[in-house]
Amino acid sequence: MKPNKYTYYLQELQDVQLVMNTRIFIYLDLLLLSCFLFFILYAQTYQWNHAFMISFCFLVATTAVFTLLCFLEGENTDSENKLKKD
Repeated sequence: MKPNKYTYYLQELQDVQLVMNTRIFIYLDLLLLSCFLFFILYAQTYQWNHAFMISFCFLVATTAVFTLLCFLEGENTDSENKLKKD
């Protein structure tokens, strides 16, 4: 049985949803890691501002790198899809 265009679009939608759920999970994981880093640093130094700055910088840096990688991966996928259509 040949799939029609609606099953193709449904499969594409499910793939996009899976990718978005994975990205949200990774963002939450990075947030949890930065919280653990904060508590570890606070337990070592008892200076909350020092621990907060390091853990916040860690969160911002890892989130920026992950977002950049996702953006670059999305651009590669778009160019691959354009090549497949041609």
